[in-house]
Amino acid sequence: MKKFIVEPEFWELFPETKIGIVLAKNIDNSMESSAEIKKNLDEANENAEQFLEAAVFSENPVVSVWRKAYQKFKQKKGLEVRLKICLNE
Repeated sequence: MKKFIVEPEFWELFPETKIGIVLAKNIDNSMESSAEIKKNLDEANENAEQFLEAAVFSENPVVSVWRKAYQKFKQKKGLEVRLKICLNE
């Protein structure tokens, strides 16, 4: 990635936003994760569940706020929401 562009419309909708970028190079993620990493990921998933209050995923406050913001932007038809995919895995 050579450029990170935030359109002016974004700032009009979310003027208080703070954006951080992490650029990682030479990362090899093709190896099997260690037991410690798997344990940490399992714990993180369990901790994330405390923020899910509703049985229907999209009705959870932390998800619905994000979805409302996401819907304000133009999207390609058929584009899946990555957040939803990540949280459902």
